[in-house]
Amino acid sequence: MRKADKLDTEKLAQSQFILVRKPTYVQEEVYQLLRDLSRFYQNLRLRIILFES
Repeated sequence: MRKADKLDTEKLAQSQFILVRKPTYVQEEVYQLLRDLSRFYQNLRLRIILFES
């Protein structure tokens, strides 16, 4: 790691204690569930395709 990178990293870390940040947006649980199910479905389809070939 270069010296400048280390200094930049330290300054960035220190700034996190000073800055006042807005709370992040939290998505509704139903959308997280839909995304998880969609990912699961995609993985199943990929496995089926790989298994059949």
